[in-house]
Amino acid sequence: MYLDQVNYELNKKINDFVCNSNDATTPEESIDILNQAWELLPKPATQFVEPTSAIACGISENYKKLGDYQKALEWMLIALEARKDEPAAGVFIWTGIVYY
Repeated sequence: MYLDQVNYELNKKINDFVCNSNDATTPEESIDILNQAWELLPKPATQFVEPTSAIACGISENYKKLGDYQKALEWMLIALEARKDEPAAGVFIWTGIVYY
């Protein structure tokens, strides 16, 4: 399921956070912004393919930049759970990179 199908306005607000995280000057700042988006997601967050996987992948990327591979992997496992019914090669590849 996609959040935009059930709550377009909330999805738009969350996507704004995701886009703003790309303008962050540090990985920590990006993680903070993405965590704000995460908190807005209706729970359980993994019921949504998107924006859950985008947020989780973004947080993972920033933890990898910080060298915290364990946290990066934890977030990729969330992304994989969100995409269990709609797998995406990029999510599998990124998970492998982080795991390696």
